Amino acid sequence: MLGAAVALGTGILLAPHAVAADKWGPGYLIPDSTGKPNTSHIGAYNTAGIDGVAYCADPELAGPDAAGGYGPARPVTAWTSKATGKTSSGEDLARAAYVLSKYGQTTSDEQAASVDAVVYTYLEAGSTYALPDGKRALERLGYSNVPPSVKKRATGYLNEAKTFAGPYKVNIKPIDGPLKAGVKSSVTLDVTSASGHKVPGVKLDLDVSGAAADAASVTTNADGVATATITPAKDSTVDFKAEAKTLPAT
Repeated sequence: MLGAAVALGTGILLAPHAVAADKWGPGYLIPDSTGKPNTSHIGAYNTAGIDGVAYCADPELAGPDAAGGYGPARPVTAWTSKATGKTSSGEDLARAAYVLSKYGQTTSDEQAASVDAVVYTYLEAGSTYALPDGKRALERLGYSNVPPSVKKRATGYLNEAKTFAGPYKVNIKPIDGPLKAGVKSSVTLDVTSASGHKVPGVKLDLDVSGAAADAASVTTNADGVATATITPAKDSTVDFKAEAKTLPAT
């Protein structure tokens, strides 16, 4: 829903009981912060209770083997870092949610590792785990088995989220001139991100009262703009509503 609180759908919390199904997902085994080989991981988790993968948002948690498993991932609407004691800003939550929604569900080692680096950057802002210059963040991306392309991709995700993360707003440009019964008119729509950029590839479901619409839905083009055509039933106003039900914001 537009304007609603952004839900971050892939935070993982320590469960009260072990779950044997919790295992390392796509990504790379790396040394932990003390240098012990193959005891940490940059990437996603295969976690019981969800269809897909999840991401750890707390670097203080042990891995699933040492912790005896994690519980099911659950949505959160706020996050406080145990590493810094600081609560994430709404902006950082929205940007993390954007990347998780758009790129998080993957079987690619490279993509999962990039998303993991982004999650820590936004939810552990100001910590050693945060890019661009956190010591542990750079260590995790710098191990010999982690391709350099992971850091490049993570940087791209950070820049993309800065441009296209929500909250979002649907904008409907009023029709120029009077409406004429039986005469087609064009309505221009777009969806803007929190930074004011128009978002491409967004499907908008239309609800028109007092006119016939050529299509029940339209999708914003590469420039982030969509056009709907309506035919008024009479010379008057029409009620025109548009809703974007699917946006990268969970």
